[in-house]
Amino acid sequence: MWHNMADEAEEKLLEQHSFPAVCPACGRREAHVYIVKYTEVRGGCWVWCSHCRAFSHHSLRPPSYWGEQKEPVDRSCLSALPADLEKQKDAVDAWMTFYYRGLDDDLCECCIRNLDLSNTVCPDCHGKHAQAHLDGPCLILRCPDCGFEVIGGSFYAPCEQDNGRYRIRIISKKLSKEQILAVGRCLKLPVLEVKKCLDEGRILSKELYLGPAMSAQEYLEQKGILCRLSPKPRYGRYRACGLKMEMHRL
Repeated sequence: MWHNMADEAEEKLLEQHSFPAVCPACGRREAHVYIVKYTEVRGGCWVWCSHCRAFSHHSLRPPSYWGEQKEPVDRSCLSALPADLEKQKDAVDAWMTFYYRGLDDDLCECCIRNLDLSNTVCPDCHGKHAQAHLDGPCLILRCPDCGFEVIGGSFYAPCEQDNGRYRIRIISKKLSKEQILAVGRCLKLPVLEVKKCLDEGRILSKELYLGPAMSAQEYLEQKGILCRLSPKPRYGRYRACGLKMEMHRL
């Protein structure tokens, strides 16, 4: 019976570059990863273990180096469960071992909001003096040589397109009553549930989008509570960045 893989186990497997890998859950070298690319910003990911039947399936931003290489599995066979992938695991392992070098460490490095858009080539006269800039999600380009002007939409930074859900794991070993109350208030969780998770060393159940999750982590750290997000966000400049748009997801 397939069952959900723990976030920490999935993170460790996505750091591997050779497959099959050792499953963090059962210790057997029967863990697999498969990634497909739908667009530059959207892909699908499957992580599973043939032995203990733990698995995870979700969307992710494909690695920046991920090309259009021929995939070993027909996409019509793909579903949330890795049952069909399991049948072709040897081909999947060979393909992933050959192509996969890990996820991008920091998506801020390839963020469109950090690009120098001055002296852009004009698509109309091909002059090299066109000026472009971002205004929210819109790209505005003007050419002083020929007067060409165009406005395009849907230019979003990687963090602005992040629809993933994040959870918080408390790292601090001993929390005061005031700190436990702060966790409950911040995440809108019952205090007894928070205390039980802490006593059992479990990750907190509340799921948050990226912005609220980063804000919650910052708030808890200000309260002296060491914590981390799971999965680990791949935005090294997120807090310091003054260019990103706030998406106001709850």
